[in-house]
Amino acid sequence: YGLTKLTQGQLCGVLSSSEAAQILGTPTIAPQFANRLGLGITCEWMKSSGSSTELYAGLSTIIDWHGAKAIDQLLKTTPATIGGHPALEAGPQAINDYALVHVALGGDHDPAVEYRAPTMAIAVKLAQTVTPRLLALPH
Repeated sequence: YGLTKLTQGQLCGVLSSSEAAQILGTPTIAPQFANRLGLGITCEWMKSSGSSTELYAGLSTIIDWHGAKAIDQLLKTTPATIGGHPALEAGPQAINDYALVHVALGGDHDPAVEYRAPTMAIAVKLAQTVTPRLLALPH
């Protein structure tokens, strides 16, 4: 669970502003980091402050890959592979207005990273870009 202790610079640093803008298709404001009361960390690259047009990467300290798979059963997910790692993808649905990709970072009881984006193509591109960079960080 070392990756769940990344700093703002580490997590938000896995994607430059120009890369975020290229993936999202629009300029973004400075990435917004959050430590969710010890429950996990997130970084969001938003079109503008408060915008729902964003790229999102999150690591939970309480939901591992096994838990993510269980939660994803509520969504219409498709199995996938991102950088050689098992993943589950779900397009925007009534329950959420964004595409979602969960990527396993190890075994069932290791963390999973959650990516969100406006479309599945953008979410997959984000996951493909960020996952290997996360795994390369010291943890």
